[in-house]
Amino acid sequence: MAISSGKNVAVFAANEATYGAPAALAAANFLRVTTVGVTNSQLAAIPSPEKTPGRDKHEVFRGRPTSSLAVSALLRGAPGGTTRPRLDPLIENALGADAVVVNGASVVTGSGNAGRALFVAGATDGMFRPQRGGQASPLIPLSGAAVYESVSYGLGRERKSTTLRYQPLESGDTPPGAPAQLVAGWSVNTLTLNIDGSGSPATLDFDGAAARTYHRGGAGAGNGPAQGGAGPNVTPPTDVSDDQPLSGLIAKVWFQRHNPDQAPEARGAWTELTTAFRTLTVTLNNAITLRMDEAGSQYSRGVIFGDNRMTTLEMSVWAEAANPLWADIREGMNANDPRGYSIFVALGNVEGSRVGFYAPNWKPDLPSGDDADAGIAWTLTGELLSDTYGQPESSWAIGVG
Repeated sequence: MAISSGKNVAVFAANEATYGAPAALAAANFLRVTTVGVTNSQLAAIPSPEKTPGRDKHEVFRGRPTSSLAVSALLRGAPGGTTRPRLDPLIENALGADAVVVNGASVVTGSGNAGRALFVAGATDGMFRPQRGGQASPLIPLSGAAVYESVSYGLGRERKSTTLRYQPLESGDTPPGAPAQLVAGWSVNTLTLNIDGSGSPATLDFDGAAARTYHRGGAGAGNGPAQGGAGPNVTPPTDVSDDQPLSGLIAKVWFQRHNPDQAPEARGAWTELTTAFRTLTVTLNNAITLRMDEAGSQYSRGVIFGDNRMTTLEMSVWAEAANPLWADIREGMNANDPRGYSIFVALGNVEGSRVGFYAPNWKPDLPSGDDADAGIAWTLTGELLSDTYGQPESSWAIGVG
């Protein structure tokens, strides 16, 4: 069941200190999302495989209940350039790494970022530019001096879990039958980023399994298991002006051709692709499964992360002479020379409402075409690789500011 969190539902989320132990929630944990859906599988009655003494007679074995959670939201900027957005816990959960707040040149050009992609902004055009490792200047020349302010999210190995609650917007205790639920131990398995060149806001979709769901029950205060349910409502904030939609939504897109074995500093110049760009979809699959097969607990005790964590990028572009990426891919196809690319997309040009996406190593497969009224649109799909095998920190990143 998907419930809109627009006019009548409030949603709150915070990362947990211990898996499955509900985090305390307050007004500061309020989220602006488009939809949130919770699916619960309760204790199941399982027929016994043994022969039974009579017709329709069977023993019952109780399995473990499971919960899954899906949340959709707009990707917004960072208030003041360095304040983390309200979606921060969900993005950190999905990517598995803490955000890096960049508020000075030393953070960008120093050695502390371990080659991770960060973001700087131009003083005149306001658009983000990617910055890698200890390089002294951005990969794309800035118009004027750099403004070193952003919040950057990249892949990591830290495993996080989140508590999420949705409730009616009315204050006070949840009345009986109201759709208040508290989901604990939620780990994002699939993250999808959608960017549309037509000017629509970028969107994020989070989907994954959870340890359990608490429904309304018990008269105690708080939101933990001791109260037997979701507990009383959390008071929403009265002011969410720190979480505004993006300004200057039209995307700007660049690509950079390189050999995947080359060091980042050996890559070529960036080429703008904006006029030929249509859509971009990035899908991260963390390959998560719940730990549901151990004794001593009726609910999941944790999550297991597989070795096949993977990110794919699908981009749709116009296949025309003025499209430099299409020309380069076609040249590589004719020469039997598959090529790798770096991709960068910037949205917004006002501080506090800017978003950037950067992928340093994209290996697209052969394109597929689709006839359209204005020409032919080609879809390019491929995996996003890290620069160094087994080092996710050197892979793709999201920046807001």
